[in-house]
Amino acid sequence: MPDDACLDELAFGIRYDPVRDPRTRRNARSITGELVSIRDSVCHVFESLGEMRTAIILDVDFDVVAYRTQPERMRLDDGGTYTPDVQIRWRDGRVTYREVKPDGKLAEKPDLDGRVDPIRRACAERGADFEIVTDRWYGDPVRLRNANLLRHAFRRSRVDDVAVVVDLLGRRGTLPLSEISRESGLGPAGHYAALALAAARRCRVDLDIAIGFDTMLRLA
Repeated sequence: MPDDACLDELAFGIRYDPVRDPRTRRNARSITGELVSIRDSVCHVFESLGEMRTAIILDVDFDVVAYRTQPERMRLDDGGTYTPDVQIRWRDGRVTYREVKPDGKLAEKPDLDGRVDPIRRACAERGADFEIVTDRWYGDPVRLRNANLLRHAFRRSRVDDVAVVVDLLGRRGTLPLSEISRESGLGPAGHYAALALAAARRCRVDLDIAIGFDTMLRLA
C-alpha cells in the first residue's frame, strides 16, 4: 500500500506538511484529526475541538483568503519556541497568527506562561498580528451552525444548479434565499446552490447572523 503521504496526495491532490502533526500523537484526552478544506482541498490538522471548529469557520469566512494550521515554528527572543495553531491571511492584506484556547485554560494562564509578549514580537517581525480566541468565538452556536451549513451546501450542490443561481443573481441582483429557490425553479436545490456560492465566497454572508429563508444574497 502507499504510505500516508501518498494517500494524502491521491485523496486530496495537495500535500499539506504542518510543522507539528497531531495525527501522530493521538491520546484519549484530546480530539485530533484533519479537515479537508472546501477552498483548495488542503488537509488541515487539528488537535482539539476548538481547533477543528476554528478551521470549519475560517473555511467559509468571506474575509479569509487563506489559512494554515500548525503553520510554522517561531523562535522567540526569550530563547523559547512557539507554534501557532493557525495562520490567517485576510482579504484586506493583514496576516494574523492565532492561538486557540478554551476559556477555562486561558483563565488559568492568561499570558500563556509569560510568552504572550515574546510571541507578539515574533509575529510583529513577520508583519503580522497575534490573537487568542476561545470557545466564546469558535463555540458560538450561530457562527458554528452557519459554517457547517455552508460547508454542507457546498458538498451537496450540483455544478449545474449553481450555474443557474449565478445566472439568476446576475440578472436580478440581490435576492433572499426563499426567492432564489422559487425563481430558479430548483426548489430546495436552489437554496443549497445559493449557499454553496456563499461557501465558495462568491457571495458574502454574515456568519454571526443566523442564515434563513430571508437571508439576502448577491454576487460579490
